Amino acid sequence: MIAFDTGPGNVIIDGVVEHITNDELTYDRNGRLARSGTASDAVLDELLDDPYFRADPPKSTGRERFGSSYIEDFLDACRARSLSDEDAVATATALTARSIADAYQRFLPVPDEIILSGGGAYNDRLIELLKSNLDAPVYTIDEYGIGIDEKEAVAFALLAAAALDGVPNNVPSATGAAHPVVMGTRAPPT
Repeated sequence: MIAFDTGPGNVIIDGVVEHITNDELTYDRNGRLARSGTASDAVLDELLDDPYFRADPPKSTGRERFGSSYIEDFLDACRARSLSDEDAVATATALTARSIADAYQRFLPVPDEIILSGGGAYNDRLIELLKSNLDAPVYTIDEYGIGIDEKEAVAFALLAAAALDGVPNNVPSATGAAHPVVMGTRAPPT
């Protein structure tokens, strides 16, 4: 089993939306802004050349790499090509979809299905792009009876149940741990 971050996820989309709306919006609801723009292939090609996307797993990333300064550089690249705000959101959305699809194609066998959770599962345009770029059916986690925003709670409940049962609950190939261990402990109430 392998696990890794394919890229920034929604961080860039959300950051671009916050910036262009002066923090009025914090995300692109249902992908409306992205759908009203056109992604720039030139900006996409430039951004997908980032060493993170080319690096082999295991790897992890977040706002420390794809945070506010990355978003400022991203918007500068869009402005240099006279892209509209909607084009910038469309390009950020396409970047997210392409980085995910590229990681699947480069590092994973073709899965039977792909299940989305988190904020991206609310972005219809992102889902459309993923479906068109991936070689497997794409579903959202709510189609399996788990609410999109409940994934973390369910995952931690499973980790806790394994810990209480004394079952190793880490994946060394994903975490870099030397061997399987039971993570977590039961703490007495304070």
